[in-house]
Amino acid sequence: MQDLRLACRNLWRRPAFWVIAIVTLALGLGANVAVFTVSNAILLSPLPYTRPNDVVILTEQTPQFPSVSVTIYNYEDWRDRAKSFSAMAAFRPSNRTVLGVGHPERVVAKMITASLLPLLGITIEQGRNFTAADDRPGAEGVVILSDAYARRRSS
Repeated sequence: MQDLRLACRNLWRRPAFWVIAIVTLALGLGANVAVFTVSNAILLSPLPYTRPNDVVILTEQTPQFPSVSVTIYNYEDWRDRAKSFSAMAAFRPSNRTVLGVGHPERVVAKMITASLLPLLGITIEQGRNFTAADDRPGAEGVVILSDAYARRRSS
């Protein structure tokens, strides 16, 4: 009890010390919470599609580029000859400019084959999914918008 009184008395005499101690504890706890939140979201939470342990991503590489997108010709060849996979799909990151009402907007997009969403067990809430006809060269462009993007653009 005497030690507790001495500690309180010393803290009362040096308010700057205990303010710095409390701020340091708060920053440390805040950093811990932030790191755990990011780690939980990225490493610990399950992936948002069915059977994530069965998903494999194949890439190509060259001496100049350690990882590049697979060409459509290689993808089609792999898909047609694959015996180890139940299904294959392809995707490629892209950036597009959306024109129309308001100012042009640069958006992050993914170019995907028609088989990707069914392969991952993802369903479309409104509209339609891509079809095999959409994958053919020269086919008319089709877009699937995220709900957040559609809401933002419609307001």
